[in-house]
Amino acid sequence: MKLLFCAATAFFALAAIPILARRGEKLGKKRAYLMTLCSALFFSSVFAGSGAFFAKLEKFLPSGLYSAEITTADASVALPMTGGVVALDVKNTGSLTWDSEAETEPVFLSWHILSEKGSMIRFENPRVPFPHPVRPGDSISAAMLISPASAGIPAGRYIFEFDLVCEGAAWFADRGSAPRRVPVEVLP
Repeated sequence: MKLLFCAATAFFALAAIPILARRGEKLGKKRAYLMTLCSALFFSSVFAGSGAFFAKLEKFLPSGLYSAEITTADASVALPMTGGVVALDVKNTGSLTWDSEAETEPVFLSWHILSEKGSMIRFENPRVPFPHPVRPGDSISAAMLISPASAGIPAGRYIFEFDLVCEGAAWFADRGSAPRRVPVEVLP
């Protein structure tokens, strides 16, 4: 989305040069070109920068598009280093059908690993596809096979944050959906 928005902005900025230059009597040609250059630099910095501008822009997007309710039967989980299963129930509370096999913007279940105090240790982890499209209002059970050894984390206490990701668009938590945090003890 950022790339598309920046491309559109650059197009309109370039299209504005002749318009601003025609108003040169009042504005001055140098000033018109300077304004266009500043606009292009601003949007380039936004594209490469923090994304605060886009966070504000996303407030105008349809709400509830990326929304899920994730629950677990267990309040906490103990996993051996070799791996284990975390069972999740996931309900589609948004207006988007989740399709892991879609050619554009497929949706997957994944997780982040946080320290016991909540600081991020490992953001990217394997994606788990849904066996079939999940329509709004539908629920699905997922068995997450997690191997702490392959994630490169030692034995200890962690928080696993389960969330959905629409590839190329957003993590659901970034759009207001509540991820599910589960305390996990990784056993030696």
